[in-house]
Amino acid sequence: MNHLKMEAALTYHLLRLKITGRKEPVFVCFYLTNRCNLRCRYCFVVDEKIDKKILSAEFTRDEAFRYVDEFYAMGTRMMFLLGGEPLLHRDIGDIVEYIVRKGIVLHVVTNGTLLGEKWEAVRKAHAVCVSLDGVGETNDGLRGEVVYARAMAGLKKARE
Repeated sequence: MNHLKMEAALTYHLLRLKITGRKEPVFVCFYLTNRCNLRCRYCFVVDEKIDKKILSAEFTRDEAFRYVDEFYAMGTRMMFLLGGEPLLHRDIGDIVEYIVRKGIVLHVVTNGTLLGEKWEAVRKAHAVCVSLDGVGETNDGLRGEVVYARAMAGLKKARE
């Protein structure tokens, strides 16, 4: 289904729910993995008190598919794929493809640093959102040295 048809289907779904008064989890934020390639100062990933098993936790490909199916059955028609850093997931391409094929409008939220090398895996998503904490040194002060430049390079490569 192309992007315009999916967005029209989402709009129709929302209008139907509004008219009928039904409650469904139309929008879902799905945290695919806790793993991250950055160590942002404010993030739980840098908290040494958190068990390493929790910091490395992620859904398998099959678990992700099962949850997507469950969300869809409950009425989910738009999903935000998050992490940690979702582009670190080894099956990110398969998962993106599965969600989009299911008819769910998909936004992938990333720190952008892996976007250049992982673009093919996420290009079928309806939107890719690069999360930044400001421009240049402001961002890097919170996320690490040259993270802003790496994120911008990822965005430029994705635009190509």
